[in-house]
Amino acid sequence: MTEIAFHFNVADKLLYSCRLLRKAYLSGANVVVTAEFEVLAQLDQLLWSFSPTEFVPHCRATAGGGTLAVTPVLLAESLTASPHYDVLVNLGQSIPDQFERFERFIGSGVTGRR
Repeated sequence: MTEIAFHFNVADKLLYSCRLLRKAYLSGANVVVTAEFEVLAQLDQLLWSFSPTEFVPHCRATAGGGTLAVTPVLLAESLTASPHYDVLVNLGQSIPDQFERFERFIGSGVTGRR
């Protein structure tokens, strides 16, 4: 059964997400972050720069080959090609289909389904 948690009322959702992803990465979890393209693009840039001494390995779902399987944080608009099933962080406007495949679901307080 999927463990579900919602994180509300954070001052900066993307910066908070970076800290959450760093914590998940350091714990050894594989994470998929889902959201709209623009949100993922902003998060991608922020993950490169939010902490000068700590890097969170990540890639976009459009990366090819074996990169998806070995990268602990995957940024994806949909879950169709996801090789990970540990943690799903949803920054999107709706709850993604098939979220129940993941051991843990962390949402940003969205409602509704696609």
